[in-house]
This record gives sequence, structure tokens and C-alpha cells, in this order.
Amino acid sequence: MPSLNSLKRIAFYGGIASLGANLSKGGYFKKSLALLHDDKRAMEILGGPPISVGYIHLLDLFNYIDGKKAQLSIPVTGRDNSGKLIARASRESIAEGWIIDSLIVDIDQKESITIVEGPTVNYRKLASS
Repeated sequence: MPSLNSLKRIAFYGGIASLGANLSKGGYFKKSLALLHDDKRAMEILGGPPISVGYIHLLDLFNYIDGKKAQLSIPVTGRDNSGKLIARASRESIAEGWIIDSLIVDIDQKESITIVEGPTVNYRKLASS
């Protein structure tokens, strides 16, 4: 029979894995990746498509999500380069769709490409069009 400490560790890491899976389902996550794929300069420098998306480090204090704000550092890799997609999103209330406030690709800490400066269209409205 597993010890209490082993069960606590299993529960902790299971919770972390579940949270990570939910992050990739969020509208801010999907919209950020769609905007990255639509940016020709970023795709050219990364060497995509295809672009691979790595795991979000949930213990990194940079990454946070509450009901109205989200900030993520999403690892991305293409054929030529890799980097982090820095996404910041917000919404007025939980019932509203997410708006991407800022989206920057930091490529191997050598070059940054700004994809979004300022709020984009409400994600829910964009998804329903």
C-alpha cells in the first residue's frame, strides 16, 4: 500500500497535469497559436509550418490565469529556430470571450517579433463568425 506522502505527490502531479491540459483548451491559448500561424515573418524565422508546441511550465511564476486575465509563456519550435510565444489576454467577465492584449515571439532570446500590440477582436465573436 502506498504511503501518505506518495499519495500526496501523485495527487499534486495529477493536478498539475490536469491544469496543463486545461490551459491548451482555453480560448486565449488557441487564439494565440492561430495568430502565430497567421504571422508570415514569425513563421518564416521559426521555420514553419509545422510549429511544435511544448509544455507550459506551470510552476513558472510568469504563467498565470484567473477569471479575467491570462499570461502564458508557450514554448514553440519550428524547423529553423525555437522560442517562446508570450501571450497576454483579458476579458471583462467570465461570461465574455478572451481578447489577446499582447502577443510576442521571443526567438532563442536573439530576436523578438511583436504579433499583437493592443487588444484584438473578442475571441468568442471571432470563433462564431
